[in-house]
Amino acid sequence: MKTLTLIIILITAAATSIYAKKANEDKEIRKVVFAYEQSLNKADVNMVTQQFTEDGILVLQGSPTIKGTKAVKEFYEFIFTKIDFDIKFIVEEVVQMSPEWAFVRTITRTNDPNDLKEGGHEIFILKKQPDGNWKISRYAGSAAK
Repeated sequence: MKTLTLIIILITAAATSIYAKKANEDKEIRKVVFAYEQSLNKADVNMVTQQFTEDGILVLQGSPTIKGTKAVKEFYEFIFTKIDFDIKFIVEEVVQMSPEWAFVRTITRTNDPNDLKEGGHEIFILKKQPDGNWKISRYAGSAAK
């Protein structure tokens, strides 16, 4: 009976540890998405580029594919002269596909509490970096209309 109790305790401890690690990874992945949201709302080009891997790619409706840190930076330097962002990402799904890869599916709304229309749909593909931090490797977004 003691052996069975010990086995149950060990299995429970292992499951709890795995769940806690997954919950922590989920939290860290979401932090990147919300840091990207914040950088857009602040029109902070440096903060935007810090969220992306060096080989990051943007695929946006109506735009050519944007590849790499330099191109991402140039794109947002231009965009921030044309658009004042006031958005909120609503995370619909977070899936960690492997220890190094995850995706996040979001919808975008304005920060106006009276405006409940969806503004866009996004898919973020994130890659865990050697330092343990997550960054956006691929981002695709389109208007909801």
